[in-house]
Amino acid sequence: MKQYDLEREFKKIQAAFERVRKDHEHVLKRLHVLEKENISLFNQLNTKKSTTTTKYIKQKEEKVYIGNNSSMMVHSQDCPYGKKITTERREIFDSVNDALKKKYKRCSCITS
Repeated sequence: MKQYDLEREFKKIQAAFERVRKDHEHVLKRLHVLEKENISLFNQLNTKKSTTTTKYIKQKEEKVYIGNNSSMMVHSQDCPYGKKITTERREIFDSVNDALKKKYKRCSCITS
């Protein structure tokens, strides 16, 4: 093979590797989102099973905040704007303070 062909093949392989790396990062982010949603659904299921401890379980339920890394806004998990964020632009936070540390701004759905 000529030098030119080798360089061209190397660039193709390098580009393919970069696509795989980005896909891997996307899958990991999506897995994190699905784990948070699974925890939320599991907590909701438990609250429906037990009517006597509903108030206590709701207080203990993990709250998730959804950040849009394009607009740099953070939303509550119940916010209609937060639900529309695509997986590529979505970042999950355990608290509003975590988002604020990363320079996100609060949506009006977050009151305090």
